[in-house]
Amino acid sequence: MEHLKGTLAFITAAREGSFTRAAQALELSPQAVAASIARLETALDARLFNRTTRSIALTEEGQAFLAQAEIGLAALENAAQSIRDKTLSPAGVVRVTTGSAFGRRYVLPHLAGFSKLYPDVRLEISMEDRKVDLVRDGFDVAIRGGSIADSSLVSRRVCALETICVASPTYLRKHGVPQTPDDLHAHRIIALRFASGMTSPWEFKVKGKATTFEPRAAALTLSDTEAVGDAAVMGLGITRVSTHFAWSHLHSGKLKVLLLPFNNPGTREVVIHYPHRSFVAPRVKAFVEFLLETFKTEKSLHVGLGDLKDYAA
Repeated sequence: MEHLKGTLAFITAAREGSFTRAAQALELSPQAVAASIARLETALDARLFNRTTRSIALTEEGQAFLAQAEIGLAALENAAQSIRDKTLSPAGVVRVTTGSAFGRRYVLPHLAGFSKLYPDVRLEISMEDRKVDLVRDGFDVAIRGGSIADSSLVSRRVCALETICVASPTYLRKHGVPQTPDDLHAHRIIALRFASGMTSPWEFKVKGKATTFEPRAAALTLSDTEAVGDAAVMGLGITRVSTHFAWSHLHSGKLKVLLLPFNNPGTREVVIHYPHRSFVAPRVKAFVEFLLETFKTEKSLHVGLGDLKDYAA
């Protein structure tokens, strides 16, 4: 704790790029800031800044110390904020990132209900399919699907993320029903291309062994996870789509499930995650818990492969 003042002066100077501006931010004299940082350097036995009469620049040691010091400062700020928040009802801004299709289908319809419960919480929701870094990009909450393996984040599971092959009855009457994954090469394929540029592969199990179909020569390629299902409803071909996006079309008879005996569900899932912090702001906690409770009642999010047999072609 004896070096806390020096560390605060160091972080502020690094952020401001100047001892003078750091002094103004801390309401100290430039001489006091410089002296405090000098004492810290002596204690660490390392030079943190290279100095000239007009500028300062972090040394390699300074850069390494800054990365760790900012984590500690953030923890202190979060601890202070959590104490302040405990005396208040949830309020403030929650910044959320979610996939565009999932956001339209499952998040937007419930925002009025959340706002009614928590009128002082303001939401900023980014609906896009690019990969984000929650901390770097300044988000409080992310709703994502896939193989989630980031141990630096708190992950709350929503549901499994299973995918199935589907086509419309109209398409199948005209082109026939594929009996094995190899038959897909003779069909019109609707592919999904991610924002990264990669086309989503289709995974199957044939005689107990995993196999992959690469839809390289697709008749139609789309970048929206819900649009591929809509295109299949229009009779444009066969596609692979999440069970939760296909469910309403299966239930209405607009789509049929294909190759169900060969389906490989994988281990992907939909999760809500947020930065791993000891203290989570009440506004963030309120939004996460609200979504988790809401998603529990969404039938389409919890459809299993066993529920699909009646909808097979």
